[in-house]
Parts: sequence; C-alpha cells; structure tokens
Amino acid sequence: MVKIRSRHKFSILLSVSNFIPKTMVTRHVRYLISLLLMVTIPSWGQEEGLVVRGQVLSESLPLEGVNILVIGTTNGVKSDNFGNFTLRATENDSILFSYLGKTEKIIKVTKNMPFTTIVLEKATNQLDEVTVAAQKTNAYGEVITEMGKPEKVYNKFGEVDTRKSGVAINYIGEKEINKQAPQSMIQFLMNHVPNLQMDPVGAHEGIYLRGVNSIEYPKPVIFEVDGNIMRDLPMLDPELIKDIHVLKSYAATTKYGTEGSGGVIVINTKLMHRNKKGKGKNKRTNTYKGNAKTKLKWAKPNYLIEWEKMTDATQVVAAYKNGLNTFGSMPAYHLDALEVLEHQHQNRAAALEVLAEMRGRFSEDPENLKLVAFAYDRLNEIKKALVTYRAIFNLDPVNAQNQRNLAQAYARMDMPKNAWQYYKQYVTTGHPLGTEGLGKIVFDEMEHIYTFDKQAAQITDHFNTSYSEVKELDKDLRLVFEWVGPETEFEIEFVSPQKFTFDFNHTEKGNPQRIGQEITLGTASEAFFIDELNGSWLINLTFRGQPNNGPAYLKTTLYYNWARPSQKEVVHLTRMSEKGVKVNLLSLNQLPLAHQGK
Repeated sequence: MVKIRSRHKFSILLSVSNFIPKTMVTRHVRYLISLLLMVTIPSWGQEEGLVVRGQVLSESLPLEGVNILVIGTTNGVKSDNFGNFTLRATENDSILFSYLGKTEKIIKVTKNMPFTTIVLEKATNQLDEVTVAAQKTNAYGEVITEMGKPEKVYNKFGEVDTRKSGVAINYIGEKEINKQAPQSMIQFLMNHVPNLQMDPVGAHEGIYLRGVNSIEYPKPVIFEVDGNIMRDLPMLDPELIKDIHVLKSYAATTKYGTEGSGGVIVINTKLMHRNKKGKGKNKRTNTYKGNAKTKLKWAKPNYLIEWEKMTDATQVVAAYKNGLNTFGSMPAYHLDALEVLEHQHQNRAAALEVLAEMRGRFSEDPENLKLVAFAYDRLNEIKKALVTYRAIFNLDPVNAQNQRNLAQAYARMDMPKNAWQYYKQYVTTGHPLGTEGLGKIVFDEMEHIYTFDKQAAQITDHFNTSYSEVKELDKDLRLVFEWVGPETEFEIEFVSPQKFTFDFNHTEKGNPQRIGQEITLGTASEAFFIDELNGSWLINLTFRGQPNNGPAYLKTTLYYNWARPSQKEVVHLTRMSEKGVKVNLLSLNQLPLAHQGK
C-alpha cells in the first residue's frame, strides 16, 4: 500500500512540475524519494513477514483447491494441483484451512516454521445414512411391473410403453417358455395368445389374430426376431428365446405400417438381449455386412508425421516442447505425443512427462482434465488418475459424472470406503438411479461394493440389490464407454457371433431425448453386459462429430469376469476424427485374459 501511495505522490509532484522551476523540482523529487524510501523499506519488510510452506492431504492424497486464509485478514491462497501452498504471514498469526465436506483446521504461525503437512478429515456429518434402491428389474436389467412384465417392449423402431392406454400387448416370459418346453412354436403360441389362429390353406394362408383385422380383409401377423422382420414364423430353439411380446393394437403396431396391421409377434432371443435399452440406443438392425474398416486412415497433422519419423524418444520430447507455444492449447497435440512415446518408443517416463505438462496447462478446464484422467487410466496409473479425477471434482463437485468418476477411481485404488461415500453423495445430491446411462452404471458399481466389500467399506446404509442370489451378478464381460461431453456424437455397433447387430445411437438426430438428458445432468457414459462371451464379437465405431470440430476421444473399459474373483480391467482410449467412417473398435473372443485387450 505504501508502494502504491508513493507512486501516487510521485506522480502528483511531476504533474505540477510545469509550475515549479526545474531545479526546485529536481531537489523536491530527490528529497521526497529519499524520504519515502526511508519509510517504505521497513514497511515492505514488515509486510513480507514469514513464509509458510506446506502441503494439504486428505485420505492420504494431495488435496487441491483448499482455501487457506490468515484469520482477520484478506491474505489467502488456494492449494495447487499437488496440495502445495505458499503463504506470507507474521509470527502468531492463525491460518484457517477449509474445504467443502472436510473438517476445518487452524494452525498458529511460529518463527522457525518447518514445511507443514496439513491433514483434513472428512466431515462426519456430511452424509446421513441412506437407503438406495433402483427400480425393480428382471435378470436382463429391464424395468418390470409388479406383475413381473417389462414396462417397455424394445423392437426395431425403438420402444413401446406397455403402461400407456391404447396399447394392447400379450407377454410370454422366459419362465413360462421353459416350463412348457414346447416342441412346436406355433402350437405354443396358439395356446398362450388369445384369438391366435392358423389358416394353413386357402388364399389367406398364415397366422391370424381374430378381432384385430377386418373380417372381410384379414391380414396375417408378421414376426420380428431380434429386429429382423419376417412374414413366416422362423424355426427357433425355444431354449434360446428370452421372451415374446404380441402387439395387437394400432398404437403398438403403427410404426410397422400396413404390414403390421394384422398384429406383430416380437421374439427376443437370449443371444441378442442387452441390459440397457432405450429409444434410439440399442436399435436392432439387420445382419452384419462386414463394412467396418479394420484401420482408420486419417489426415495426420504435420507435427505427428515428423515425430513418427524420429528414431529416438528424446528427439520427440524436444520437438514436442518446441511446439508447445504453437500447439499447446490443443489437447490432441499432447495425446498424439503420448501415443508416439508410448507405442513407438516404449518410453513410459517421457509419456508421463507429457501428461504432467498437459495436466498443468488444463488445470482449470474440466473437460480436458478428463482426457488426462482417461490417459492415466489407460496407462494404469491409478493414483495419478485419482488425483486428476479429484481435481475435476473440485472444479464442479455437484456434477453427477464427476461424482461417479471420483468414486470409481477410489474403487480402482481398492479404497471401497471412500468410493462408497462418493457414490452415496451421487445419490443424496438427487441424481437418478435407473436402468440406463450413468444411473445404471452407478447402481451396478454400488451393488458390486455392497456385495463384495460391505465390511471393508463399513457400510451401514440400506441397499436393495437386483438379484436373489449373488451368482446372478457375474457376467463374462462388462463394457463401460465414456466420452468427454454430451455433445459428442457417434454410433457404436455390436456384432454377435451370429452376425446380428445392435446399435447404440448417440446423436442428436437419432436420440435427441438422451442427448438432452445428458446435457441437463452433465453425464457422458454408458455400459453394457455380455453374459456369455461365446464366439467372436465385434464392436464398431462411427464418429459423427462434435461442436468444436476437433478430434474426440472414447474411453472403453472392459471388465472381464465381472463380479467374479478373477475380474480384470482393460482400458482403451480411442481417437475419433474421421466423420462418417465405420471402424472396428474392438474384437472380443474367448481367449484367456492374459491375451485380451493387449
């Protein structure tokens, strides 16, 4: 302050110089400067005082963004990415450390204060005991009514809500099919579907639902088997059938056009079911045409072309650093360098150096920090990933995706107690649990901790699981897809060993409701299960674009042997850059885990 006042007085003196003789001005200026220096120097020394340095930790990890304030003053700072801080204070000052959800701590400044480690504990009254329950679901993850019937029928065109008025649907479940063990599917259907009759001869040969069509102009029913429309009942092994829905009313069949006016029998097989279904999400298509490219050819930037020509990692690092002033604001620049250093030169240390640089540059940018965390996940640097996810959480602690990501990062660190607290925060914040999207991901992961780590996590909450026996939880494979922002558009195609396909459509045109929900909640993830990994599966990816027109990234986590003692995780990070080109993302088969995803 003295410094500022001294400048102000000096400027005033100069401003009146036109009215004072030059020699007098010089004498006055010299005298005033000397006088101010005599007053100012002790003041500056007093203002600097002591330098207090230290690090803030919580749960054994650095805590970023802690408010650190000298009590009774406006002198304060925040801890940096690594929990470190530097603050000027005077002897006997009191310094307050505060952070949302943590117990405050006050320390007193001493004359010869060493480097100080501050540990903030979790506030014990932050979250009360809660009861967590998802909607009632069947073994396939579908929401069911009190009568045990699915609330929605998923067909080629999306979904039909069975609870809406005007929708007439008969349902035959897996238990009923297995109990009857039918030899003839036609006879089985006729025994279970009212008014279903067969006319084997004449001009109107086929299967009819009496009462649905005009008597004068009857139309036979058509069949939809795993999204494929057929006029004749296919030869199916009843043991492969998951369930059967008979659509009768106009409201239920309108999207099938005139072909469906006689009624539609929708048959879903066990081979093709999905846990998560929704309009535009798991749209069933025809059989796979083999039209995905195995390798994507994209227009590489010049810097990447030059890096790939270099024979030594030190050359790549030097070139990368030289280009930071020009390209450092582009996240792809850093991730391209990471890719070259890791795969072409197998230099992990240099790759981590690049990620550290990227993390520092985007420390206040949650979307690009998420890319850093994704990259740490792929490198299996789980502690660095955790620190990064927590930095993202600190920037926006009420964001649903941030809460889940931090919880899962703790779970990967084998810290179930911490993980449970952040999952619980997701619930108590009011974010939804459900049967698709982030809500289902959180429920599945909470269920996993509750089932296998309840004691270690010291869980006292009530949690309603979705299974009657623990063995119902395990699956051959769980896939979790994550991306940076809701506006990123793409399609994922699943191809079964039988070459049937399912699509997850994440585009504004194909799935506007889903995109709108993600923008509202700030979520960007989806998960699928494959119960039995029998044969070879393909997963194809088509990038459709994103708002900034730059490359996007898709993180894929494969949980082999989900909910089994041998569970193992493999993480992939895929660059999406060429719009409209379908490329093979993953090939999955029955190889031993040691060979999977490597």
